[in-house]
Amino acid sequence: MTRKELNYYLVRAGLGSSFSKYSDADYVNVSCPFAHYSHKNGTDNNPSMMIKVDPVNPTSFVCFSCGAHGEFWFLLEQLAVLSGKESFRDISAEVFKAEITNANTLSVLSAKYLPTEIHDVEHLPLLLTQFEKMSENIPALAIKYLTQRQIDVKLVQEFRLRYDRMGQRIVLPAWNTDKFVGMVGRTIDKSNELRYKNYEGSNLSHSLGKRENFNRRAVTVIIVEGMFDMLKTYQNLQCIRITDTEVICTFKAIPSSYQIDLIKGLNMEPICFYDNGEAGIKGGEKLQKHLNCRRILPLGDSDAGDTTPTELEKLLTEKNENTNLRRLQDVMVETRWI
Repeated sequence: MTRKELNYYLVRAGLGSSFSKYSDADYVNVSCPFAHYSHKNGTDNNPSMMIKVDPVNPTSFVCFSCGAHGEFWFLLEQLAVLSGKESFRDISAEVFKAEITNANTLSVLSAKYLPTEIHDVEHLPLLLTQFEKMSENIPALAIKYLTQRQIDVKLVQEFRLRYDRMGQRIVLPAWNTDKFVGMVGRTIDKSNELRYKNYEGSNLSHSLGKRENFNRRAVTVIIVEGMFDMLKTYQNLQCIRITDTEVICTFKAIPSSYQIDLIKGLNMEPICFYDNGEAGIKGGEKLQKHLNCRRILPLGDSDAGDTTPTELEKLLTEKNENTNLRRLQDVMVETRWI
């Protein structure tokens, strides 16, 4: 985007700007539009946001005060969410459309937004700060979403969930042992699912989901696939008063070797509770092979997140392990694996 084009969009968005030159690149220097939400005094009288003028790559911004950064189109999308003004969203759509008409810009955007993980480890301190600044107060819309998933809002504190108002998503921290390495989000509006990154942080394959006060003295750990599978399974354990068991998730159906090593390091008896789908069967086989773990299967076509407390109790207390084996064989036959 040229400087003239950028200035045009800034004026339309009502963001005052002044041009300044640093090194060999042109930047537009503006007051941070997020100051009211994220700056200490709620103002930015000494403009601290810089928007890079780049005719080749996606136009990007960074605020040296609050740390906000990203593509210019996303800045406008965030302002639309925060202010409720559709005019920002309209301008954002125009900017995004203009960016993807440039072949090089399109390839950059595709490479950045289509993968589910980024590997810039040096950005983790900033990412942690960003996560900590997210709201602990889950709004009514998100509570309704949790209720629809049959998740008790009490688990918000247990799992250190946050609400990203800019991205309109519920966010869960990802851990490597006890180190924060990223965050996984689920957007409330499914139509916006591709507009926001699902995962931010270091390699997703090097992390696990768990509750904040994970009990290291637990005897057993149940391994599930997804974020909501984990929340629901932990909630079910509380309902049936099983307190010596923890729950973790691998965020995907096929666990990595690194994740398997993390699970081994817990020194707990592992139980695989992956879904009945094709990928879940493959992932379960990998866990059984490397962890020599017991496997329980959701009933019918349901997944771990759909299982009731009574069903989970029955699965965990089944004395005849051949029942689970027969259920696995049935699923494999139905999916034509055997």
